Amino acid sequence: MRMTSALAAMAVGLAGVALVPVAARAETSTAATTCANPFTGSQAGPSEFTFTVPSTIHTGDTVEVRLTLAVANSSGFPVTDLNTFSMAGATPVPLSAGSQGPVADGASAAVTLTGSWSPTLAGAQTIAASGWTFNTVAFGLTIPVTCAFTAAAPSITRTVTPPPTLVVAPATTEAGRAVRLSGANWSASTAGTVSLCAGTACTEIGKARSNAAGGLCGQVLIPRGTAAGAYAVQVTIGPDTETAALTVVKPRGHKPKPKPPHHR
Repeated sequence: MRMTSALAAMAVGLAGVALVPVAARAETSTAATTCANPFTGSQAGPSEFTFTVPSTIHTGDTVEVRLTLAVANSSGFPVTDLNTFSMAGATPVPLSAGSQGPVADGASAAVTLTGSWSPTLAGAQTIAASGWTFNTVAFGLTIPVTCAFTAAAPSITRTVTPPPTLVVAPATTEAGRAVRLSGANWSASTAGTVSLCAGTACTEIGKARSNAAGGLCGQVLIPRGTAAGAYAVQVTIGPDTETAALTVVKPRGHKPKPKPPHHR
């Protein structure tokens, strides 16, 4: 009975979750929550949450969504493990985390719930948290903890855009000649580079810059001395890289003028 009471007290202490700062592209939201376990009633839960999601997302990309928390052990007892974190109702993808290992009394464990998101629609997309569960393991017993939001759940919004495009014209040319570059959906008003690639070996051959609408328009010179063969023109602007095929052919040269007939 004393062990059960001790575990109940520990579960209450572990119900509190605090913010852990994370890297760039992170946004912090505040929201009231309550947490409960089989031994106690509802207790005040965490109030701060940090989402980390890439700033640039295109349809067809697969990106990682992270929600970072810190679980503090203020129970007076060591914890063998914290595990099975699950936020199954998160939008648009469920988030989860596995075993966090032992947590000493008075210490805390940083927990990052993750999920993979592959948006198919362009436009503003909202990523929202939901209620979550996790297990506390101590003295050989597993204590399930359930947490719920009592106000609007924290969320983050990202604008999903179509992937950038790249067209190189003409697609077949000679070394020493210029090709035109065009495209759309690039990061607006951003400078970048143009490279000529043979397989995985790429050499920078020029610069590129998108306009205010994310359009790409310019030209680049294919270096003299480039051997005939199949290449890829690679444009990198901001976080995006796209390639387009290019065939370099031998110079056509000039046919010699026919000599006039020789009369004796």
